[in-house]
Amino acid sequence: VSTQSTGDMLLALGRCVQQRTPGFARKSSISSPLPLNYTFLRFASASTAGTNYVRELNTSEDYQKAKENPGLTVVDFFASWCSPCIRMAPALSELAKQYPSVSFVKIDVDKVGDVAQEELVSVVPTFFLYKRGIKVGEMLGADVGQLGRLIDEQLKQK
Repeated sequence: VSTQSTGDMLLALGRCVQQRTPGFARKSSISSPLPLNYTFLRFASASTAGTNYVRELNTSEDYQKAKENPGLTVVDFFASWCSPCIRMAPALSELAKQYPSVSFVKIDVDKVGDVAQEELVSVVPTFFLYKRGIKVGEMLGADVGQLGRLIDEQLKQK
C-alpha cells in the first residue's frame, strides 16, 4: 500500500479502483478526456418532463430513506473525478427514463464518505439495488447492459 496519500488511484478494467484506506480520496491523477471540473451531472433538466430522474443524495439519512422505498431503488456510488462514472451518467439518465417505476439515486463517495465507508464501497462506480431496505443486487463498474439486466431481473420478481 502506497504511503503517499489516499489520493492514489488505479484505473483497472474500465472502472476506477480505490485502495481501501480510511476515508475517500479527494484528488486523482487519472487522466480524463473531460475537464476535471466536469461533474457527474444533475439530471433535473434531463427528465423533468417525466416523473423520474436520478436524484443526488447528500446525507446518510437521505440514503436510509431511499433504501426503504417499497419499490426497486438503484443506488449509484460515484466520484466526480472518475471517468467511467462520468461516461455512465447519460446512460443512467436513460435507464431512469426507461424504467419510470424504479427510483434512481446517486451518492458522491467524496461528499458522503460515511455512507460509502459503511457500505464498504471500494470501487466506483458501484451500483446497489434495494427493495424495501434489502439489498437484492450489486454491480461493480460501468456496464450499462449488465445494470439493465439486473434491473429487469428484479422487476420480474415480485
